[in-house]
Amino acid sequence: MTIRRFAFLLAALILISGLPGTFAARPAQALTIIIVNDTGDSGTCINPTITLRCAVQTANGSADSTITIAFNVTGTIHIGSQLGLLSSTPKTIQISGNVTLDGGSSTQIIGVASNINAVLQFLTIQHGNATGTG
Repeated sequence: MTIRRFAFLLAALILISGLPGTFAARPAQALTIIIVNDTGDSGTCINPTITLRCAVQTANGSADSTITIAFNVTGTIHIGSQLGLLSSTPKTIQISGNVTLDGGSSTQIIGVASNINAVLQFLTIQHGNATGTG
């Protein structure tokens, strides 16, 4: 009888304690998708107009760990100043679309902070201007 009682108490303790990997809840991976629908370079986010600069600013401020920026437009976006992928927390920012980012030979087009995993797909990046190496 005492072995049975011991086994029952042990099982109850395991269930209550939630041993790591056994019954512990795992946090959900947060995902944000931002759709760019304007080829302008304004950083002002005015619905329904979402520019790439607006999308980058939104991604930088997001608490989500993964942000995808996609395009509902094609063409060339003339970048007037560097698009900075920056965040106080590590995250993945994926930018994917059939567009051209053009720095006009006067600006660095994209800057990426060390805690950002940047994934750039299906973009043409041209006429950038960088100082230093990299």
